[in-house]
Amino acid sequence: PSRYGDAELAAYAAVGPAAINARGTHPVFGCLAPVGSDLSIEHVGDALRIRLTYDTRHEGMPHCVHGGHITAGFDYALLQAAAAANAGGPTGTLSVRFLRPTPVGVPVEYRTRITEQSGRRTHVAGELVRLDDGTVCCEGTAVAVARRA
Repeated sequence: PSRYGDAELAAYAAVGPAAINARGTHPVFGCLAPVGSDLSIEHVGDALRIRLTYDTRHEGMPHCVHGGHITAGFDYALLQAAAAANAGGPTGTLSVRFLRPTPVGVPVEYRTRITEQSGRRTHVAGELVRLDDGTVCCEGTAVAVARRA
């Protein structure tokens, strides 16, 4: 069984991944998930920006967001950018480069953009940026692979 209802599955089939999560059940960013975060999504041209503040539920080392949460955030943010461009699909590859610790309790923003489209593959890149001082904490890349028709 799926955590999605019939209406969400129909929306997914018609629109793609960006259409599902009306009930807030997404395991990473759903408001009803045990470690879900409130977030805002903004489209800026061909880019996608996702703002949130990680809290102590996401803490790994003292005062720092655990890398697993950051990586899951990149998977969500990068693939949402592909979905918003009608080029979505499952994650083919995902890579995250950690540059600086990401602090708990500080507003951050995933900034993503499509860098290349080739056949069924859409390449997406992004950064995780602290909003208080502009520091880039992490960089991520992913390839979304559209399903065969």
